[in-house]
Amino acid sequence: MNTIYFDESGYTGNNMMNKNQRIFILASHNYNQKECLYFKDNIFKIDRNIELKFSSFDKKDPIIQNRIIKFSNDKLIDENRIIYNVINKKYAILSQIVTLFVLPNNYDSEMLNYIATYMYRKHNKDSIIKFDKMFLNYEKLIMDKYKKLLIPFLDSVDELKIYVNNKYKKILDCIYKNINNVFSFIISDAKFLLDPTFASFASIYNRWDKKYNPVEIIYDESYVMKDYIKYLNELKKYDIINKYIKNFNSNDIRFLDSKTNEGIQISDILSGIVYYKWNIKNKNNKLYKLLCNSKLIRLTNIKCIFPYNRSILNNKRALDYILEII
Repeated sequence: MNTIYFDESGYTGNNMMNKNQRIFILASHNYNQKECLYFKDNIFKIDRNIELKFSSFDKKDPIIQNRIIKFSNDKLIDENRIIYNVINKKYAILSQIVTLFVLPNNYDSEMLNYIATYMYRKHNKDSIIKFDKMFLNYEKLIMDKYKKLLIPFLDSVDELKIYVNNKYKKILDCIYKNINNVFSFIISDAKFLLDPTFASFASIYNRWDKKYNPVEIIYDESYVMKDYIKYLNELKKYDIINKYIKNFNSNDIRFLDSKTNEGIQISDILSGIVYYKWNIKNKNNKLYKLLCNSKLIRLTNIKCIFPYNRSILNNKRALDYILEII
């Protein structure tokens, strides 16, 4: 059985609109014990009794920078060994809204990304304010699950409709059409609906499972993740969940202490480096620039959950076709 180690960076739980952490990273690898110790001993030169953590590094120290770059370009950095996802949290919520409200019966990833990109990018300075307000009210609705919160959420949808074109309005009308069914789902089983781990873990799990079925998953000790795995088991009965994750077996998941597990420590380093590179606040730092062309950052098997380029919106036929279906 192939063992896969996971860790994340940029986690903010249900607070998806946190302006200080707009990106979420979930990284995984299948390095064995010997390979993990090679990284720890020969590249980072950390005592085996000390936990290796990216957050403990002084990123301005030239010695530390060199070690990070050396790791990021090592011969073992390979697409067969590493899978990670980079998620724009705001776009992830929007994709979820489209899945639940706009395409509940016509799920297709290309249609989903087209509509979500259209909704994400088709704004002026007035509509973007209303757009963010709708997001915040959706977040409150999911977190608190009170029926009375439907009113401010739908009111904010109405306010947004004032500032958008007719095609955008038709997409928003789907929220009204499906609100009752979606709310029933929200109040019964939507515990982790705002958590980016939800879709990201399923995506990565499926890719490893397809390569090496069966797989064993090792995760850092986390009550949140334990709760999440339990939740996934409960949701296997829902079709909407089965679209995301296949062959899931919670018996293949173990939670271990990162302080004594080098595999988890290396997944922490991977997620930390990727998060550092994708955090726009670091763009003027030397380490950021050095990482841009590294093997780790340039892996072609990474999955980015981001809006498409604005040029996709020029395909008006695609939008008209989708609007006919919904």
